[in-house]
Amino acid sequence: MALLPASEPTRNVTTQAVLYISAKSSTNEALFAERPRVEIKPISGPERLSPIDADMREFFRASHIQQDQLLHIPVRGRRQVIRVTESDVRPRDMGRIRERVAAGREFDFEDVPETRLRARHPFIVRAKYRLPD
Repeated sequence: MALLPASEPTRNVTTQAVLYISAKSSTNEALFAERPRVEIKPISGPERLSPIDADMREFFRASHIQQDQLLHIPVRGRRQVIRVTESDVRPRDMGRIRERVAAGREFDFEDVPETRLRARHPFIVRAKYRLPD
């Protein structure tokens, strides 16, 4: 008895995995798919529209052109944020992350969307960075 008709292609599905556990992990240990880091982000000012010549349209992004108007978004400043993958941060780790990554300064956290792999396999975590205790 076949599960799929012979005419349908089958998927390449992984049904087994090898796991190697070398030691117990502490509940205080914080693991991340990517290392948390401080980044500088622009602070946008008030947007405004101005006329644009037809021959200049090709030099701007389509999202910045609204009919025959060019969208201007001035940068009025910059701020520092701690960039970290959204599902990697537990509330109890935020202070430790600030201390290690931002030298204790009160920067906001900016969530990075999860990778496609994490979205497809939410229980498989590839920890590339460990926050020391």
